[in-house]
Amino acid sequence: MPIVMLAADPVGDGLVASLARPGGNVTGTDTLPSPEFSQKWLEFLKDAAPRASRVAGAHGAARAQSQARRAADG
Repeated sequence: MPIVMLAADPVGDGLVASLARPGGNVTGTDTLPSPEFSQKWLEFLKDAAPRASRVAGAHGAARAQSQARRAADG
């Protein structure tokens, strides 16, 4: 099962050893996109894996980036 992540600091959080070679079946990006980009990303995912029946997301509410996003969104 492929794992696609969106994380602010995947190396620092211990999710992957490095961005160049994350290892296993993990890929993704090291940025937290805007809500508009997130919607587009899901559209790309649907195009890339049209038979996927489920997509899950995890959110670390205590992370500084998450708190900054909530503050920016109002």
